[in-house]
Amino acid sequence: MIQGVLKTFQGWDKKIKIALGILLVIGLGAIDYLTGPEWAFSSFYLLPIGLAAWCVGSNWGLVVSVLSGLVWLAADLAAGHIYSQGFIPYWNMLVRLSTFVVVTYALSGLRKVLDKEKNYARQDFLTGAANSRDFMETAQAELEKARAGGQAIALAYIDLDNFKGINDTFGHSVGDQLLKLVAVIIKKNLRDGDLVARLGGDEFGVLLPGATEESCQMAMKRMQEHFLAEVKKKKWPVSFSLGLVLFKKLPDNVDEMIKRADNLMYTVKGSGKNDIKFIVYQ
Repeated sequence: MIQGVLKTFQGWDKKIKIALGILLVIGLGAIDYLTGPEWAFSSFYLLPIGLAAWCVGSNWGLVVSVLSGLVWLAADLAAGHIYSQGFIPYWNMLVRLSTFVVVTYALSGLRKVLDKEKNYARQDFLTGAANSRDFMETAQAELEKARAGGQAIALAYIDLDNFKGINDTFGHSVGDQLLKLVAVIIKKNLRDGDLVARLGGDEFGVLLPGATEESCQMAMKRMQEHFLAEVKKKKWPVSFSLGLVLFKKLPDNVDEMIKRADNLMYTVKGSGKNDIKFIVYQ
């Protein structure tokens, strides 16, 4: 149940989350005042504080924490609670505030760790590109969006030429540098919303939602030119073979998209390598 509430709250606009947190604090302050000093409600302030820290971030968690401390103090003083010393309510407020701050940092820190772990689970550990799992899930979602919107979608399949020779001649550390370079170059030549993934070994997939014949071909051409220029500087005897398919007729699933692009890439391998072959599936 708690997980469902957090998931729902997380999907809301940031301004709405902040406004709701503030309203919850004010509401708790009103309840605190109306029930009088005999009833303790300070632990309930952890709800808006926790939501703010988890769903918005530590800075807003701190804002809501300070607001909670002040609202509690105002409610306590307004309720007419009599203390033996005048500074005691302020001391109590600071103690409660310190608890609120600790909870804020603990929750926001935990959220960062979980988000990082989640990203790692969908990311190739070496190149920082998406992994095959993320690629398949994202491609399926984009395929469904393209079908609903009547748009085309393109997929490129890339395989490095002479990658084994790089490992054998220069060592695996250079091979790793090469794979990282490929991912960086591909990303630099993509639009927002495009996706690059390392699908295994020295093979990469590139997804281009809403692409046109001209845009996807130009992107792949720029990518190839940039890549060849970089490896020439480093004197690495390597190139890549690329199969690019623009799907105007959308296939049933992502596996079929990958298969067509992969097969096209292998026609490049069989006809001399270091080239781009492009077809429109319609």
